Amino acid sequence: MGVGIPATLKQDGYFADIQQRLGLGNSDQDKIKLAMEIGKSRLQSNYRGHGMATLRHAINLVSDGYLLILSGTGRYYVSNKSEDTTALPSDISGTFIEWRIRDENMITWKFDDG
Repeated sequence: MGVGIPATLKQDGYFADIQQRLGLGNSDQDKIKLAMEIGKSRLQSNYRGHGMATLRHAINLVSDGYLLILSGTGRYYVSNKSEDTTALPSDISGTFIEWRIRDENMITWKFDDG
């Protein structure tokens, strides 16, 4: 398993400033929420590390969907109706991500009989 999202966030001025402005603490669930808010990862690429922020945006657009992240000792859940963070009873030693995106208008089929 990996080290998890909370362990990969650098504790430098950039993250600390945003963490303070958002009123977040130093718990694993707060660090997961911070990672979702800033839309950055430890990857040093403009083309990578934006997947979770993209999923969060997609969930806000559909009628029925959610994103659940368990990492370290933190739990983060967001749907288009709510957002919640809680502590897990023990460290899962990595990251688990589950999502569902469901919307009856999301896929449109167009048939051409010609």
